[in-house]
Amino acid sequence: MRVRLIALSLFVSAAMAMPAHAASSTATAPIRVQNPNGIWCGVTNVSSKPIDVSIDIVGSTGAVLSGGPAVNLAPGETAGPAASSPAINGFVYCRANGFSSKKVHVTTCVVTSTTIANGNGECLGLTAAP
Repeated sequence: MRVRLIALSLFVSAAMAMPAHAASSTATAPIRVQNPNGIWCGVTNVSSKPIDVSIDIVGSTGAVLSGGPAVNLAPGETAGPAASSPAINGFVYCRANGFSSKKVHVTTCVVTSTTIANGNGECLGLTAAP
């Protein structure tokens, strides 16, 4: 009986130490990017309220290659960072932090470095979530 009480108290203590919910995120599948090409991450707010969301470009090692402060997105609005650097030479993906796929959709688009510099152009390849 004593062992059960100790186990129960440890379980309750551990449960109380855990946050009520973990911060969610939505990420695309990885896509291969080769120099001199770069990447553009687009996040669309598919909820009915404005949100503040931060967007990361994540490399194959899990390191954040590019990111920044949260951006405010109105319902239906899309925004995102673009990056072109020697560090992006392999598989990368885009991640929207703080929201599940019920609230945001994320697109990763491989673009040329010229497209990034000019702010226009077409995707050479893309992947999306959900």
